[in-house]
Amino acid sequence: MTGIETLTAAGTALSAGGSLFSGASTNAADQANAKLAEQKGQAYAAAASQNAQESWTKTGETIGKQQAGGASSNAIGGSLVNLQAVTAKRGATASGVTAAEGQQTKNEYDTQASIDRMQGSNAQTASYLNAGSSILTGTSKAYQSNPNMFSGISNIFA
Repeated sequence: MTGIETLTAAGTALSAGGSLFSGASTNAADQANAKLAEQKGQAYAAAASQNAQESWTKTGETIGKQQAGGASSNAIGGSLVNLQAVTAKRGATASGVTAAEGQQTKNEYDTQASIDRMQGSNAQTASYLNAGSSILTGTSKAYQSNPNMFSGISNIFA
């Protein structure tokens, strides 16, 4: 091999290796981002669930205070029951909305995690293609500089 052929081969190897390394590190970063997004989504959903539970507990406390207030003031039974029903409905709605918002945010994080995983996989695949392209380009350049370089293996395709 001549000096130019050696340099071409070395450059080809470095280019292919760099492509593979770049793809692997991009993939690793994207996989880490995906895991982080999933963790954020789970934490957000858990916090929303806790907030929904606390909201429902406060609703129960409010209804208890309404009962105590109604008993001490000799309130008419129907109006107190109606007030408690409205309070319960509002509490259930607020609690449900909080839980649904938490689940929606979790779903958004899960979607981002899927996107990150796909981008990482695509980067890895692209690095394989770039490495292959570098090898073919380098081989072609080496052949152009010395067509007899591969004369010993030319018959394997015959």
